[in-house]
Amino acid sequence: MSVKIGKVGQIPNWIWDNDWSAKRRLYWLNQIMAFSSRDWSQYAHATPGYPDAEKWAIWCLVCCDTKEEALKTWYDFCEQYKDTPRY
Repeated sequence: MSVKIGKVGQIPNWIWDNDWSAKRRLYWLNQIMAFSSRDWSQYAHATPGYPDAEKWAIWCLVCCDTKEEALKTWYDFCEQYKDTPRY
């Protein structure tokens, strides 16, 4: 599974296919972390100013109380980094 910085208006599947219940948010959190190649024991938090899509997806899943809030937060993240190189 790959989480990428997308275009505003492009809804990622971890938001689109999620009813935003605690069970589904945990499921998507697990999917992102399990299929990532990174070592989550180091710098596992989202850092402002750094375009790390996986960390920001996790931030949305953990901290946003509604799907709408998560979508706005994700769009703001994508807009902020739309002109930077993709990692």
